[in-house]
Amino acid sequence: MASFTKAEEAEYKAAFDSMDVDHDQFVDAIELAQVLKNLGMYQSDAQVHQLIAEVDANKNGLVEFSEFMKIVTDIKSGAKSDASGFGHVVKEQKKMIQVKGMVGQHSFSQEEMSAFAEHFNHCMRNDPDLDYLMPIDASASQLCDKVHDGVLLGQVHQHRRSRNH
Repeated sequence: MASFTKAEEAEYKAAFDSMDVDHDQFVDAIELAQVLKNLGMYQSDAQVHQLIAEVDANKNGLVEFSEFMKIVTDIKSGAKSDASGFGHVVKEQKKMIQVKGMVGQHSFSQEEMSAFAEHFNHCMRNDPDLDYLMPIDASASQLCDKVHDGVLLGQVHQHRRSRNH
């Protein structure tokens, strides 16, 4: 049985949550189809249903987090490959973080999110107004949570303005 570090568990939970758009703790066919479209992997509704059937142990037509983690565990242990099927979707989705804003949904790679987090940690680490937000874990998708209230971005803007004057 494969075991995961806390960081790995957080990454897989973030990947699952990014697929579970309505946050009902399941990934349904509509959500999986959208993920495939976002990844440029969508072929047909039949493909979507085939991918769900691959991991749907209880045959309810949904992917639950426990089923999601079962395939991740199988991949990590070598029992399954991540080269095709649902495992491949998970691998590709893990690279992307979905961010919904007022003008739509955008995708960012974990690498981009980590780079921004590291930059903010470096530039804003001494700002007393951000003590409650800093540091940002660069290995997870914490950046979205930290910028949500606008304080961090406001302080970054102020910091840049003060450096330019």
